[in-house]
Amino acid sequence: MPRRPSTRSIEAMAAVRELRRLFEAIATKDWASAQVVAEKLAATEAIRGNRGAARTLHDALNPHEVAKLKTVSLLELGLSELRSPTRLADVRLASTTRRDLTSIVDEFKYSTALESRGFRPRNRLILTGALPDVVRL
Repeated sequence: MPRRPSTRSIEAMAAVRELRRLFEAIATKDWASAQVVAEKLAATEAIRGNRGAARTLHDALNPHEVAKLKTVSLLELGLSELRSPTRLADVRLASTTRRDLTSIVDEFKYSTALESRGFRPRNRLILTGALPDVVRL
């Protein structure tokens, strides 16, 4: 019995169809159609909840609008700036966790040297379990 395509694969096929329409419009220099398809792609990303991608696509379509926007401070965005960074040495960790984390940080620092010698540094972290509050000393 044939398997039904998953929702994800259906969405991917729809995205490919829209991208094809966009490329065809660009190839034929049909700028009005390209604009419509590109706006639809941006709207689809917004509907999916991918607001960052939607904003990036919208800004790419409307570069003049982006240039008109005033710069805003971090406080206006509701963010706060960290005044002094916390060092790893200042965080209370179990000794095995500190050793493992230090090892990963060292791999990142020396990744170029490791890669030149044929080693691939770790590039993914999987955190499991309950995370205790971080305490500054």
